[in-house]
Amino acid sequence: MTLQELMDRNYEQGLEQGLERGRAEGEASGMAKGKLEAIRKLAGEMKSRNIDVKMIEEMTGLSSEEIAKL
Repeated sequence: MTLQELMDRNYEQGLEQGLERGRAEGEASGMAKGKLEAIRKLAGEMKSRNIDVKMIEEMTGLSSEEIAKL
């Protein structure tokens, strides 16, 4: 195997590893954003039903400031 072939193979392997890592990180980020969006939606629904803010905080983990913005 020539040096150029070895360099090309290493480049391709590095590129594939980078793409896999980027996909995994993007998927994790998307999942976290989706989960937070769902929690905020639920908290908004709870707020609209006049559920106590302290209860919403306990159940969702959101702060009172975040809940007030909903």
